Amino acid sequence: MKRILKRFLKGLAIGSTTYLVLLTIHFQPMLPTAFNTISVMVISGLIGVATFIFQTDLNYFVALIVHFIITVLLVAVMIVVNHWGITLQSLWLIVIAYVVIWIVLRLQQERDVREINAKLNKRK
Repeated sequence: MKRILKRFLKGLAIGSTTYLVLLTIHFQPMLPTAFNTISVMVISGLIGVATFIFQTDLNYFVALIVHFIITVLLVAVMIVVNHWGITLQSLWLIVIAYVVIWIVLRLQQERDVREINAKLNKRK
């Protein structure tokens, strides 16, 4: 349960930050509502929980594709629930946001691995 909550909160943080960036660049034509914000937070948390797919025996590339599909479906639900409308621009934005977030997380993981390896090498 603790691992689920941790992934939910990490997804919530990433999704909320992404939503704030999109609001800042005026991607959403109307003012945000409490419902918009809550739906973004819940969906983002669920996307975070969906990262458990990477803990399976699936090949990393297959898991990435499955996670991307889950993410697109959840974002599509959020778009429909909020009556934002799915456009070609919003689909591209989903892809771009996913790729940027994936790159940032991948770089963070590589940094963490280097730090852990450096600490392990010090112990030898």
